[in-house]
Amino acid sequence: GVILDADLFSFIEMHLDDILQLHPDSVTHVQGACSSLKADLVSHDERESGRRIILNFGHTLGHALEAAGRYRLLKHGEAVLLGMAGETFIAREMGLLSADDRERILALLRRVPLRFKAGSLRVSGIVAAMGRDKKSVNGRKRFVLPVRIGETAVVDTVPSELIRASLVFVFRVFSSR
Repeated sequence: GVILDADLFSFIEMHLDDILQLHPDSVTHVQGACSSLKADLVSHDERESGRRIILNFGHTLGHALEAAGRYRLLKHGEAVLLGMAGETFIAREMGLLSADDRERILALLRRVPLRFKAGSLRVSGIVAAMGRDKKSVNGRKRFVLPVRIGETAVVDTVPSELIRASLVFVFRVFSSR
């Protein structure tokens, strides 16, 4: 919903409780919409050389969080959700995303139950893990950032201090729940 379909995002906002409780109609609707959107992207970009990259929203920070936790602290989906929150923070701080859309995205992400505890994670370790990620291009970290709900931009000019600030934000907002 964040990357491709504002209507899907709105549906998830309205039906998240049903989705989390695995109500068949809501789950089927979301699965069908997501599968269709992803199939369309992949069929037009099989090798991830173009628009398909937007499926990586949340993954730049998420993979670094997973790696820094030695793949034991967070499940992949939890790490990506936290990455989505951090990358939404970055988008707003860079002036790419409105405050209203930022709040809608973060409010929805906060409603998803997590067992995240920052524990042994350190910002420096996460940033170091980012440097080893395959999505770095010429040493620059590539981010898929929301510019509005349903649309993204690929950005490789995120300052290091903003990456660190996004991680501090994620720790503050999500590990205290």
